Amino acid sequence: MAGAFVFRHNAPYAVNIYQVQDFVGRFAGTSKKPGFFFTLNQDLFIERHHYNGPAPTLPGIPPRQTWFSPNSTAPLEAEKVVLSATAATALNLSAFNYLKLHGSSNWYTADQQTMVIGHAKSNQIAGQPILATYLDLFRSALAMGDRRLLCIGYSFLDAHINTAILHGIKQGLRLYVLSPESPDILFYRLKKQNEAGAIVWRALAAYFQTDLKTLFPPDQSVTPEWKRLESQFFRL
Repeated sequence: MAGAFVFRHNAPYAVNIYQVQDFVGRFAGTSKKPGFFFTLNQDLFIERHHYNGPAPTLPGIPPRQTWFSPNSTAPLEAEKVVLSATAATALNLSAFNYLKLHGSSNWYTADQQTMVIGHAKSNQIAGQPILATYLDLFRSALAMGDRRLLCIGYSFLDAHINTAILHGIKQGLRLYVLSPESPDILFYRLKKQNEAGAIVWRALAAYFQTDLKTLFPPDQSVTPEWKRLESQFFRL
């Protein structure tokens, strides 16, 4: 996967990785007001490709020297992490926290891979202490009041995630969406969720119809889409 993200127009997933790194780094906070980067993805893209700017920590997860460095090319097997029995109770938050809410392809407990897939996701999360704790942190972070949440490519189809977002909105959370889909598609998807979906839609502060390849093209240009996102989300 690392070889695909290069400055070649004919690369299948060409993107300006340096702008992506700057983008990710902007979610860093401070010791007094921590920043959070939550993801439902289970790959190692951030660990392997975010090597400029503030390095996030994965609360409760033993670090690897190759993560967040330009030399993160080890095979997945070499990145295997075995979680301790007390991982969920030893979470020290930092100024920049990276939390993988559905686990990771390289996380294991003593007897199973720590990933959430398929149906009954809430039950799977409840059965894995580190993920249950992460979900609690997600809920708490969104409910802090003066918070902004940027959802990138999220379908709004996971009930446990939607419930946390809805609760945050009721506490003053401002919602932003970045997605290549038309906002009409999201509107009708939320409409099927009745009043809860309507509340989420009304709370939408801005919608950026784009993807990372368009937002940060390989020619390293500063796109109008990025200028708008930066001014409406990061400069508030």
